[in-house]
Amino acid sequence: MKKIALVIFSVFLLSPLAALYASPVIYAAGTEAGRATLWIDGVPQILANNDSAAISVFVYGDDVYVAGHRGQLNNSLATLWVNGIPQTLGDFQSIAYSVFVADGNVYAAGTEGGRAVLWVNGEAQFLYSGNSGALSVFVYGTDVFVAGSIGGFGSEGERAALWTNGRQEILSSSRSTARSVFVYENDVYVAGYLGALGTTSVAMLWKNGIDQGISSTFSYGLSVFADEGGVYVVGSTGRATGLTNVLWTNGISANIAGDRFTTARSMFIHSGNIYIIGVSGRWPDDRAVLWVNGVQRNLSSRSSSASSVFVR
Repeated sequence: MKKIALVIFSVFLLSPLAALYASPVIYAAGTEAGRATLWIDGVPQILANNDSAAISVFVYGDDVYVAGHRGQLNNSLATLWVNGIPQTLGDFQSIAYSVFVADGNVYAAGTEGGRAVLWVNGEAQFLYSGNSGALSVFVYGTDVFVAGSIGGFGSEGERAALWTNGRQEILSSSRSTARSVFVYENDVYVAGYLGALGTTSVAMLWKNGIDQGISSTFSYGLSVFADEGGVYVVGSTGRATGLTNVLWTNGISANIAGDRFTTARSMFIHSGNIYIIGVSGRWPDDRAVLWVNGVQRNLSSRSSSASSVFVR
């Protein structure tokens, strides 16, 4: 483990972003040129060859955990990288969308064979018997929360779902998706949307299962975070041909800098600073981007995107 830490430190010295972010350290997961990539203070580490993606990152102690997949989506293998070393979690057609570590136990949420699954220390626990997906996992005390949907991604029958220690709760009776879950002071927050993403969707924030009414127009919520300052949801408003990135703070929306092809995907708050990760531009001009308190910086000069950020 010490050898890995020394290697990481050596590349920090070469990064132009390192001087800006000497403390804290910013970890971002995504893809660069079709390959799973982890950026540490702006320095890319390629985790796998072509046809792979890093979707979620979590840091615990001296270890860095990244969830994602290797292989094309119709033949993908859910993968967990620990300090850059891959571990295969699932079999045929599996993806790990989220990772969380607590008390030395590693939780990863995703899909395998079209079903929502939670891997605990590599062991699969299926959450639903039919078409479903698990997109986010959060551990609070002894409770494990997983957000996702049942009924099939992108279908009319899709319903936002929250599993608490395996017990399922349907958050809406209409077409919907739960994308992110966060727990703060015993309150459970879930971000997502009603309707079809990008066409009829409306951003949603559920608090303990109750809709908080953050939007009534075309929009969607992708990530939620809560602290003593309040509850934050990042997402977009408008249709796919003209999106505006939005940060809702305690229900009040504020636009995030970026053009109409920019998508904010995930957020993290550290010492009062707001870190948002996403992608700007269309392929092949798409670029992984990071916003720090609203100021946008590119993480890459190549075709890339970023899906998750962790700061400590």
